[in-house]
Amino acid sequence: MQTVIRNLHFQNLKPSKFVAGLKKPEGIVSLTPNDAQMRLTVQGEKEAVELLAQLVPLADVRSLRYQLALTLVRLGPGTRRTVIEKKILVLENNTKVAQSLGQGAFELQGVLHGSPKEAQLTFAARVMRGTGAQRVAAESLQVMRRLPFQKTVAIARFDDPNAKRPTSKKIAPIALVLEALATEITRSPVK
Repeated sequence: MQTVIRNLHFQNLKPSKFVAGLKKPEGIVSLTPNDAQMRLTVQGEKEAVELLAQLVPLADVRSLRYQLALTLVRLGPGTRRTVIEKKILVLENNTKVAQSLGQGAFELQGVLHGSPKEAQLTFAARVMRGTGAQRVAAESLQVMRRLPFQKTVAIARFDDPNAKRPTSKKIAPIALVLEALATEITRSPVK
């Protein structure tokens, strides 16, 4: 068998991660990743090296990236809607999310899972009562929400624990609503 040495080049995936997730094929003598130069030096039998070279383009893909816009809104009596805070996050697939909105009035922790068609946010959310050191959790929920791209979805709704309760049953209580808007941005240039 003929032994060869070949450099395989990567654009997105670090060669060390490729090697870490790889069961070394039979016929490969050595794998030397160089993350700084995005290169993997492979030594082994010609057929095994060629087989490994065919795997690189399949593994060396840009990970899915998403933009997630979180908007905390206070809904008042009637149709009054006030945006309290809006945050825009850029996340990769299977990324943990931990955000505090409304000066700590609302907390969200979870994981964003995505596909080319939609994102899913599995999270725990809680709304806080009080201010400063006196702040305590008033309500919480754990849920998974599907987020079709380019569509704003209300993912959590709580009665505002810091608002005065209405004296009449005809008046709706003031609510805090967290809205999410997901967009797939993998193909967009990285800024």
